[in-house]
Amino acid sequence: MKKSLLIALCLAAFVPAADAQDYDDAVKASPMNQRLQQIVGVLQTDPNDVSSACIDALKELHKTQDQVTAEQDHNKDQDLEVARDVLESNYEDSNQICGVDAQRMCDHDKPTPQLTQACTALSRRSANQPAD
Repeated sequence: MKKSLLIALCLAAFVPAADAQDYDDAVKASPMNQRLQQIVGVLQTDPNDVSSACIDALKELHKTQDQVTAEQDHNKDQDLEVARDVLESNYEDSNQICGVDAQRMCDHDKPTPQLTQACTALSRRSANQPAD
């Protein structure tokens, strides 16, 4: 499967299901999700330059989001909390792993205008992030 198609499919993972709207709204507004959106914006400029580790991290994130959605649909409170914890961990992993790819792409000697714009948005977001 072409990386560009795989990246596009993984992006679908960042749109939470309509169920449990309060939780979904919190996920959309979370700094981890917003940062990952910026990272993916950089990665989309050249999907063929994305590492397999990043692709795997995004696949895991997507898989866990599907599990959270399934748990929300079944209202299994204990299982849902575990799935949400795993999802948070997947966001952290995806941010860290894919962030390395994004930074490498942003450091390119001759970036395209699209890459420059995506990298500017990412660095602006990073500058506004509180330190851990």
